[in-house]
Amino acid sequence: MDKPFTKELTIRFSETDNRGNFKVVSMFDCFQDVGSEHAALLGLSAPDLLTKNYTWVMLKYNVRIERLPRWNDRVVMKTWRYPHKNLYELREFDILDMDGNMMIRGLSSWVMMNFNSRKPVRLDRFIPKKLMENQSPVDDEFSRLVSFRDFEYEKQFNVRMQDIDFNNHVNNSVYIGWAAETVPQDIFTTHSLKQVEVNYIDEISYGHKIYSLIKKDSSHDDIAYVHQILGGEEQRELTRLKTIWHKDEHGIKP
Repeated sequence: MDKPFTKELTIRFSETDNRGNFKVVSMFDCFQDVGSEHAALLGLSAPDLLTKNYTWVMLKYNVRIERLPRWNDRVVMKTWRYPHKNLYELREFDILDMDGNMMIRGLSSWVMMNFNSRKPVRLDRFIPKKLMENQSPVDDEFSRLVSFRDFEYEKQFNVRMQDIDFNNHVNNSVYIGWAAETVPQDIFTTHSLKQVEVNYIDEISYGHKIYSLIKKDSSHDDIAYVHQILGGEEQRELTRLKTIWHKDEHGIKP
């Protein structure tokens, strides 16, 4: 059984917000960077797959935050993968402080896709048998988020060249940023993210207009929102998200 891939990181100034906390988009970028580094060691990175006309596509995230790292904090990230039903590549990301206390636990679900047809393929088309067996399990704790029509606020963006990744479409962390930008400023600047769930539905490429919609979710004791990201002239649905926020008592005030 493979051991988790472990890497020690220092939270950089550019990765923190105006209160000194780890930015939400930086957190998801960190997941991608460390996960990709581990995948490359196994010969399973996106560039490795592209040589065979395959690629990875993100389906879902479920991230729970106990405590956000802050500027200059040293943390340890652990990540491992688990092939589920020969179709879903599950990956967990744990961020711990230097005393081993859990700070962030992120679960992700991916599929391997034919690059040209954009259709999922079985994992064993590319992944060696030894990497399909005896892997450490990852929990399959993902919600099916629902669509909504009666949104309360909308913000528009344009897809930039710097938003595009190896697959020639918008990178998955960019959607997180578009959703976060619609959270009311008085909440975003006084609260910290406690949980975020993401369902990726469709992809979009450079030059399109993006519509980020938000609606308050009153079913939680904490402040919570449901989000939708729409794109293109037809405003097709790209992503559904749910975010939960709690009062930040420790952030640096500007």
